Amino acid sequence: MVRPAKIEDKPAVLELLKDFHKESMDKYNILCDDKIANDFMDKCVDTSFVLEIENKIVGILGGMITNYPLNNEKMYYEWVWYVDPKYRLHGVSLFHYLEDYCKDKGIKKIGMALMANSKAEKLEKFYKRLGFELLEKHFIKHIGG
Repeated sequence: MVRPAKIEDKPAVLELLKDFHKESMDKYNILCDDKIANDFMDKCVDTSFVLEIENKIVGILGGMITNYPLNNEKMYYEWVWYVDPKYRLHGVSLFHYLEDYCKDKGIKKIGMALMANSKAEKLEKFYKRLGFELLEKHFIKHIGG
């Protein structure tokens, strides 16, 4: 079952975020600070959704509503879409829930990120099947510290 996230979900969601970081971000030396993630979750709980199976939170799709800077059009920008590997086949239900949420809010665009080290080619095809177009790619460079 997919439902809106609640503040009470934070402990389970933070565990999922840690798993996401281990799987996708550690390679880039981008760590998950519990306090910062916790504070960020407070800001995004109203625009985040959880996948719950057998009373256990096994997935999160979180983001925020923002305005495109050049035309002020509202869009939803995803910052995490992660599902426990045992439940990945259910992950698309989070996206469909988000899509309905955006339609209800009058949001006409959804921006999704794709981690380069997470089966990028397979996920790119998946996003295209969902109706997405490739907009841009981001790069990261560590420059000190």
